[in-house]
Parts: sequence; structure tokens; C-alpha cells
Amino acid sequence: MEKTILLGYEYDYGLTSNEISIDIGELLYNVEIYGMIGRGKTRLVCSIIQHLFHNKVPSLIFDIKGEYAATFATEPNVEIFTIGAPHPLCINLFDTKDEDDVSGTLLVIEEMMVSSNQEFSPSMKNLFETALFLTHKAEVRTLETFVENLIALAKKTKQIKSIQHTLDAVLNRLNYILNPISFEILGVSQTTLNFDMLEQGKSIILDLSQFQKRAARPSDIYLICNLILKLFYKYASSKELTNKLRYVVVLEEAINIIPHFYRKQSSASLITAENNFLLGRSLGIGHITISQMWNSVSNVVHANSSTKIVFRSGQEIEKIAKALNLQDFYFKRLQQLPIRHCFLWKDGQEYVKEMTTVNFTLEPLKYDHYLLFLRRKYHSSTYPLLFSNFIDMRTALYDKLTNTKKTKQKKKEKPVENNQISKKNPDSQKEITSKVEQFKKIFSEEIKFQLDDVCFTFCSLSKDKKKCMKIRKDAERVNSSLLKRFTEYEIKQAILEKSQISIDELLKQVLLENKLSSNSQVLFCAKRELINFLMRSDQELSFNLSNNSKK
Repeated sequence: MEKTILLGYEYDYGLTSNEISIDIGELLYNVEIYGMIGRGKTRLVCSIIQHLFHNKVPSLIFDIKGEYAATFATEPNVEIFTIGAPHPLCINLFDTKDEDDVSGTLLVIEEMMVSSNQEFSPSMKNLFETALFLTHKAEVRTLETFVENLIALAKKTKQIKSIQHTLDAVLNRLNYILNPISFEILGVSQTTLNFDMLEQGKSIILDLSQFQKRAARPSDIYLICNLILKLFYKYASSKELTNKLRYVVVLEEAINIIPHFYRKQSSASLITAENNFLLGRSLGIGHITISQMWNSVSNVVHANSSTKIVFRSGQEIEKIAKALNLQDFYFKRLQQLPIRHCFLWKDGQEYVKEMTTVNFTLEPLKYDHYLLFLRRKYHSSTYPLLFSNFIDMRTALYDKLTNTKKTKQKKKEKPVENNQISKKNPDSQKEITSKVEQFKKIFSEEIKFQLDDVCFTFCSLSKDKKKCMKIRKDAERVNSSLLKRFTEYEIKQAILEKSQISIDELLKQVLLENKLSSNSQVLFCAKRELINFLMRSDQELSFNLSNNSKK
């Protein structure tokens, strides 16, 4: 016997009578919910979601307003992702596993361009694709690597007069889709969204409320949501076909995700939401679509949803009446339904039923309390953001390549030893002491949290002992090589940014030579241990100088 979800109670001329439920398995055939703002849609959906959680049905919830996240934050089997801290939603599109992945990434980004009216020309696509395959072959595969490859390719083919214009056009188009808020999701070194947790009986809530709070464009929400859906359906497609419900996808404010007005054609369909309604059933995916207006979402939703729930509506009455086969009495009633009253229509049902929805009493946490709860729950999560924004990234990488060229020219004129690190040594105890103070400031967080080991606070691997030990061993190898090649003072100059090469560049160079991955955790661990070593060294030197002066 199927488990059921109580939706409400049949309403008959002022009398409340029979319970109205839906079998959980029926969600495979999709449910759509419509009605004006403030009529009870969210409360009904919250009740359905609570039943899904308690019956351990894995769900992926697109929460545009943040209401579901704040309501179910304390549920033990729910993972909430936010834009930025405290538990960042991150997607590294460039971490490709094979050439099929590369082609898929190209199609995704190309579709994002088309959707934003920023189509690629043939020359732009050629440059973009070449850089994408170079990135796939690189040891570190991120947006940063990709942009660096774009700029490097343009410089190598500078004899072609139009290449600089092509590069600028590609970067400008990327800049359009990688606006500040989208960049916080896509401009990262690693992906944090892991659909495998659905297999463990957990559900995922994507708190996308920052899009609205920061006045993002509707197209930004649209692109990110459809990108996530595309990745999710790719994940679901790797499993065997089924005719039973496996996952439920909740599309809140569906006008932002599967709008009626989208009708562009492209070789790559990022509009996975439409395809999902056509193909999702064979993958065991059911959908719950919520919107304020009947005509705001794609007709594909209406045609492929076997259960329709409509609250009081003031627009598109004729279309709703036709879809629900409303009689005259119900046609007039639709415009007068009280709060928590709605019409329910299911496939095979001749007439609609009016019902009062179940009384859902769980209140969402206040926003400040909600954030505090998430910070405590995800206190050790890291945010692998590469740069603060895309403009900073492209500028820094362009300057880096230009400076590299100038540096090589200077070397030909006058060789400088040890990567241009100054060899001038300090000759006073005062200078040594000031350096020690500067080192302390670099890791002021360590003092702030009063912890001997800041890894627990800043590193996501701190709870995974095996990964943590591997990272520490790599960091030790790097520091050992670095201390053999350079003096302590030379390294200090790089740390204090008083040399022409930074400590990060030095560490990345040594990591590359040792064929080690230069991810953020290794760099963090290496710098931290290196600075601690130098601080201890300086304190010992300061102590010795002090004793010698007394003698």
C-alpha cells in the first residue's frame, strides 16, 4: 500500500468532511500549484515537504525566497546550501572528467550565452573551445585556469589582427553571465553541491534568496537554476531507468525557472526544466511546481502534471476553467475562494473538489536565528572562491601574463638570483621584531579565535583525517623544498610582499615541480606551517641577539 500525504479536507457548503490525500507515488506524475500571493500555497507545500522528509523521499528544493530553508533548517536529514557563507553553493564547471564532459561544459556555457542574447561568433567559439580543452588537460581545472588559457592563446596568435577583439568579446560575454552574485557560485576552485547525499536519504534545499535580496536579474536566477537542473539530470541519468518515484524536485516561484516566455532555439538545451517534465518520469523524478499565475510557466508543465491545485486567482480565469473543466458555479467561486481554500483536480476526476488545506503550524526561524543556526551547523565549511569578482580575475591574469613577459626581458639584461627575491639582510634587533609582528598579523584569525590549530575553523578537510594527513604531507614536502632553495629572509620578503614574486607564486612553482596539486588547502597549510616556522626562528634569533647585547 502506498504511503499517502494529507493535503486537506473536502469542503461542502460550509461543512468540512472527508480527508483528501495523495499517494506519494503519484508525485512521479507531477503536481502544479497556483494562486495569488498570500492564499496558502507555501503552507501547503511545506506540509507536503514535511511528509517527504518523514518518509525519507530524497528531494531537491529550489527555494527562491528562503522560506523552506528557514522552516526546515533543524531537520536532521536536510542539507542547506546558501550563496556564499555559511554553507556556500559552489559549482566548478571546468573540473571535467573526460572529453564528453568538456563538450557538455561548452554546450552549457554556449546556451547561457544564447539565453542572455550574447551568442558566440565562429571565431569566438573556436578560441573558447581550444581554451576549454587546454584547461581539461591542466592539473588544476578551474575558471581561473580557463581564463588564463584564453589570454595566453590570444597572445600566442597576436599576428592575427582580430584575435584581441575576439578575446575581448569572449571575456565581455563571460563578464555578462558571471556577474557578482553568479560569480560567487561559479568562480570557485571546487564543487560543493554533491547529489550523492540524495542516495543517503538526505534532501537538499538550495537557499537562493540572495538573488532577490541583492536585486539580481531574473535571468541570473533562471540560468543558475537550469544549470543545476542540468547537472542533476545528468546525475540521475547515470542510474538505471525506473517507473517508481526516486526523487522529488520542488520548483518554487517557477516563473524564474521554467517560464512561459522562453522560446529560443539552441543546439544545446539548458532549459532542462522543460525536458524534465517530458523525461523525468523514466528517471524516477517527480516535480512540484509553484507559481502565482497560470500563464507564467511553460505549457509543458500544464500538459504533464496529473494533479493541479488552484487557489484564488484573479487572472487567466478562462484558461484555468478550461484546464480544470470548471462548471459555472466553480468558475465564479474561483475568484472568491477564502484563504487556505483551493480546487483540486486529478487525472481521471470528472469535476474539481474544493478543499481546505491542512493546517501547517511550524513557523520559519527568524533570519538572524536561521543564519546563526547554519553557522553553527557548518562551522568548518570553506568557501573556495578564486577571486572576489570576475573583473578582478581577468585583470589580475592579464597583468600576470604581461608582467611575466617583462620579467623575462629584465633577466636578459641583468640576471637576478633566486626569482628576484631581495638578499638584503636585517642588521638590527628592532627590524627583526617588526617582522615578527607583521607575521602575526598575517594569521590574526588564529589569535582572534584563540586556537592553537585554526584548521578546524578554516579547512573543510579537518574532519577527514586521511585527507588532512595527505594535505599536511604535501605541505611539508613543499616547505622542505622551499627552505632548501631560499634563505629564511628571502622567504620572509615574499610573504611580506616586498619582492617581485609572492609567496603563493613560489609555493605554486614548487608544487608544480614536485607534481603536486596546488589546491587551496595545500597552499593554506603550507603557508601556515611556513609562517609558524619563521616566527619561531625569529623569536630564537631575537632572544640570541638580546643575550649577546647584554654580554
